[in-house]
Amino acid sequence: MNISLNDSEIKTAIENYVTKSGFDTVGKDIDITISVGRKGNGAKAEVVITDKEESQKMISEGANAISAPITETEDDGSLFGKEED
Repeated sequence: MNISLNDSEIKTAIENYVTKSGFDTVGKDIDITISVGRKGNGAKAEVVITDKEESQKMISEGANAISAPITETEDDGSLFGKEED
C-alpha cells in the first residue's frame, strides 16, 4: 500500500496531532512550516501556536512572534510513531 499526502493534508495531520496531544488550540492561530533536510536528515515541522488576539496585536505593532517548535517525542524520531511494516 502506498499513501501520498500533499502539503495541506500533512498540515492538517500535524494540527490534529497537536490538538490530540493536549494543546489548547481553540481561539489560536497555528502556523506550520515544513522543511526538508539534506543528506538524509529528513523532514522537520515547526509549529507556532499563538492567541488570535495576540497575533493581530503583534501584526498591528509590527512585532515578531515568539516560536515554540514541537520536537520529536518518540524514540524513533517520528512525530507519528513507528511505521508498521
